[in-house]
Amino acid sequence: MKNTENIDNKVVVITGGAGGFGRALAKEFAALDAKLAVVDFDTAALKEFQNEPLFRNRDDLFLQCDVSSEKQCARTIAAVTKKFGHIDVLINNAGLSMRGAFSGTSLEAMHRIMDVNFWGSVHMTRHALPHIKSARGSIIVLSSVAGFAPLIARTMYSASKHALHGFFESLRTELYEDNVHVMMVCPSFASTGIGKNAIDGSGVKMKKEKVEIGRALSPDIVAGAVLKGLINKKDIIYVGSLAKRAALVYKFFPGLYSRIMAKRLKTEMES
Repeated sequence: MKNTENIDNKVVVITGGAGGFGRALAKEFAALDAKLAVVDFDTAALKEFQNEPLFRNRDDLFLQCDVSSEKQCARTIAAVTKKFGHIDVLINNAGLSMRGAFSGTSLEAMHRIMDVNFWGSVHMTRHALPHIKSARGSIIVLSSVAGFAPLIARTMYSASKHALHGFFESLRTELYEDNVHVMMVCPSFASTGIGKNAIDGSGVKMKKEKVEIGRALSPDIVAGAVLKGLINKKDIIYVGSLAKRAALVYKFFPGLYSRIMAKRLKTEMES
């Protein structure tokens, strides 16, 4: 890894920052003396996180925001720039999980997933982009295996992650001459707690957590990989052995991948 001194005093905005990957990322960047804007929908989680010893004697921002609201995103970015003057790194991490066959999924649930997972990242990026361009900074997007390969019982979740790749990989080409770094992050299944807030096809919170394939990744491992990818200006990183294997198998043997995925996750459709 290159020297981490260039993280010192960088202004880093993290959506979904009070839990899971976001929480681990905030700790990682705080340890390197970055200036943080921790953004989350959950006010209670924000307050609890803000009171951790790590943030004592620091001057970070903890902001409540529903990223599906364009107006709230605009207000959030304005608050960040008012306090810090600029933004160096935007990490689009906020997301909502969903499990259910397409045939039983309501339009309301589909829109909710897209509003949070896709439009939330678009809204935040739209308002942060002038500042990122001025700083020649970075935009980091948390995707998943669902962002490059199909997952059974995850039609809309997978669609939202695929949409992120289409949008941000295209945006990368537009920002090439502006020296803005755009990185996609595709982790394996991880123990982030996102499954606890997952919704089913009707839009109701799931009673059972999702079935995961393989050993769940620690959010700390993902956070470390993100930092390394940021410093080395990677376009895309696959975190965890499952994500790396899935990328290779789906690229060269898509039919085999689909058969394996259907077999391994068949229990989801029966639960």
